Amino acid sequence: MAQGSRQIQSQAQQQVQTLSPQQILVVKLLELPAVELEDRIHAELLENPALEEGKEENATDNEYSDTENAEDGMDSDANDYDSLSDYLTEDDIPDYKLQENNRSKDEQAEDIPFSDSTSFYEILKEQLRERNLTEHQCDLVEYLIGSLDDDGLLRKSLESICDELAIYAGIESTEEELEEALNILQDFDPAGIGARSLQECLLIQIRRKKEEEKTPSPILNLEERIIRECYEEFTRKHWEKIIKKLDIDE
Repeated sequence: MAQGSRQIQSQAQQQVQTLSPQQILVVKLLELPAVELEDRIHAELLENPALEEGKEENATDNEYSDTENAEDGMDSDANDYDSLSDYLTEDDIPDYKLQENNRSKDEQAEDIPFSDSTSFYEILKEQLRERNLTEHQCDLVEYLIGSLDDDGLLRKSLESICDELAIYAGIESTEEELEEALNILQDFDPAGIGARSLQECLLIQIRRKKEEEKTPSPILNLEERIIRECYEEFTRKHWEKIIKKLDIDE
């Protein structure tokens, strides 16, 4: 029991908070009546020449003053606020924050233009408008553009597209006309657009390179042979079979 009493007494002593002389003075001043407090203030003003009595301001002036101070404070906070203080160390600061902090006040950040993303369907239609084609050819090429998959390949057969044109668009056409329209589309950029398979896409790209070169390249001719004659071996990386089939060295 005695030990328990000492523990309780010890805890009570730890919770006691001592007040400083300044705090005691403040408490005493707060307990004074208004008249005595005013007399005490006048006495301090007489004894201490460094103190000055403040002038009373009317409510209107206070209202305008508070509004101006609030606006000035907002401007000051907006100008003086340093967003870098939100980060603990310099390593935590993003690069764009460091660049912004190093920029001079006179230097304004350049506006970065953002253009609306244009689908490759629209890009192909713009190229179509630049071609000198008949109205029927334009209709066929435009329908082919709308039939492309997202990767730019045409996986529908020309026969099925002929039927779709007749049923949904009311356009009569033959497979030969569609083949001619497809050749026009495959001449658009990027090279390989409108191909019906990855093999045909690679062949179109090789053919485009050959057309751009002034002198025929033996390497491009060999690439075309590999893709055209040994495409399956090429996809499986059967290099020895390609060497043997085309009778070429390593």
